[in-house]
Amino acid sequence: MHKDKKTIKREILDKFRSLGSENDTLPPNWLEVDYLASLDNQEKKIFKQAINELVSSGLVEHLKEPDDNLRLTQKGTDLIYLTVDEGIFDHNRALLWWAAALSQFS
Repeated sequence: MHKDKKTIKREILDKFRSLGSENDTLPPNWLEVDYLASLDNQEKKIFKQAINELVSSGLVEHLKEPDDNLRLTQKGTDLIYLTVDEGIFDHNRALLWWAAALSQFS
């Protein structure tokens, strides 16, 4: 089964989350070498569209130098690392918020 655009965007945001809050930029060449190489031809056709939507939504910015890459914006950071109640993570509320935020990409 092919990944759709929403899944590709979610996987990119999940990669940022897996890096931790101290890293706002993807590892060098991760997009081109690791992630893009894992996609089939149909998925590669929608990859650029998915990136453009993440950029236009203000969640990431596209970096050209020194390598083609993405950087998480403050809006993206807020989405990924949502905390509430004086730093106590409210898991259920965060999941609902995350699902609502991602629904804008469908």
